[in-house]
Amino acid sequence: MRPVLAALILFAGCDAAVETRGIRTLSVLDGAVSVRGPEGFCVDQQSSRAGSGFAVLAGCAVVSDAAMMPALEGLITVQIGEAGSAGVLGAEAELAALLRTAQGAQLLSAAGDPASVQVTRVDRAEGVVVVRFSDVAPAPTAGLEPLEWRAFLDIKGRLTTISLRGFDRAPIPAEQGLRLLSQAVGALRRQMPRLQLKARGVFPFEEQFGKYSTGRYHANARLIWE
Repeated sequence: MRPVLAALILFAGCDAAVETRGIRTLSVLDGAVSVRGPEGFCVDQQSSRAGSGFAVLAGCAVVSDAAMMPALEGLITVQIGEAGSAGVLGAEAELAALLRTAQGAQLLSAAGDPASVQVTRVDRAEGVVVVRFSDVAPAPTAGLEPLEWRAFLDIKGRLTTISLRGFDRAPIPAEQGLRLLSQAVGALRRQMPRLQLKARGVFPFEEQFGKYSTGRYHANARLIWE
């Protein structure tokens, strides 16, 4: 296991014993939201930024001394937005349409280059929009495959994005990736004491969409996956 600073352990509200078996849940934004991944995923304490609402999750055996690993390996990143930034609910069709445009591709791209992104699927349901795309721009974190799944949803009044990529050494089949992303969405929602489904009307995605797109935060993940 990579060295983990004691300060980060304390910041996460955990002790060294918890670090050894892997941290499954991370409290972010001063306790406003608790982030948890699917079974077998643990929090990468070195790469996560709880104060910024950013969490990185990978197989527990990769980021801790725990032997547990998910059935399907991948890197999950979660970005929780500012209070009051929610707006997916009630604007699902608008966001889905935006993701199919050049502007949406630019916001999805790790390099901000619409030419690097090819959107292959967009799905929507009440309160959530999911996009599958490939990004040939250099991955901000080495060793990740270009295919990515990303979900947009509202969590406790905050615009939230959940991103999933497989590794070059173990790419994720398309349909399995969608299933794993759905599990990640479910795991995060289950941390909420109560889901508040209340439409906020049209949301200015073109202004704030990229701000909370986890592709913008991959640079915070310093891990090298080989």
